[in-house]
Amino acid sequence: MAKKIFVTGEPGIGKTTLVSKVVYELKSLGYVVGGVLTRDVREKGVRVGFE
Repeated sequence: MAKKIFVTGEPGIGKTTLVSKVVYELKSLGYVVGGVLTRDVREKGVRVGFE
């Protein structure tokens, strides 16, 4: 059965880093992992878009 996990929080606290590490570990254990992971693009500390 598929599970859905949403991660929210303030900018810069490590959400993307956390999710990247969790995905890596789950895949190394043989789990099939999918979804959308975006990284923001910043100029002078201001978010201007996403990769």
